[in-house]
Amino acid sequence: MEKVQYSTNLADIHYIRQKEPKDLVNVVWCASNFIGDETFSFLLVDYIVQSDIPC
Repeated sequence: MEKVQYSTNLADIHYIRQKEPKDLVNVVWCASNFIGDETFSFLLVDYIVQSDIPC
């Protein structure tokens, strides 16, 4: 739990669930509402899984 709490202080994380798949331009447009002129990155994933055994 300490690792989770520590990581939450490293960055502001926002996520948006899309009702349908859209292009990367839409990702950048949605992000601009949160970040303005700040640098940002995005992940294109369905699920994030942490496990000792590979998926």
